[in-house]
Amino acid sequence: YFEDIVMSFTAYMNLLFHYYQPVKKVLFLLEGDYLVVQSIRMQARVLLGEYHKLLFMPLQELTPEHLNDAHVDLIVTNYRPYLLDYALDTDCVLMGSIPTAQDWARVKHQLNPLIDHETF
Repeated sequence: YFEDIVMSFTAYMNLLFHYYQPVKKVLFLLEGDYLVVQSIRMQARVLLGEYHKLLFMPLQELTPEHLNDAHVDLIVTNYRPYLLDYALDTDCVLMGSIPTAQDWARVKHQLNPLIDHETF
């Protein structure tokens, strides 16, 4: 009986941590082949789009002013020079040119460390 209560409480806490997390703005700065970039965008929408506001900024619009005006909570990129070329006050996650499950786990951890135990 005690195990049932613990299991129910754990399931309830997971529900709260997952569905009622704060919505954050995530900016993606992506570089690479068109199909790779579209694949990353699709993965981002599937994994994060239901819970966070996702922004995808084209390279032509990338300026320090646009980065600061976007008021984002997290910047995700697959291209290291984006992190080095701009003095960023926002938290950043650098993922591989073709993101792995570990890359997405780092992004999710940065957005909400309380749901680290979840898999996808």
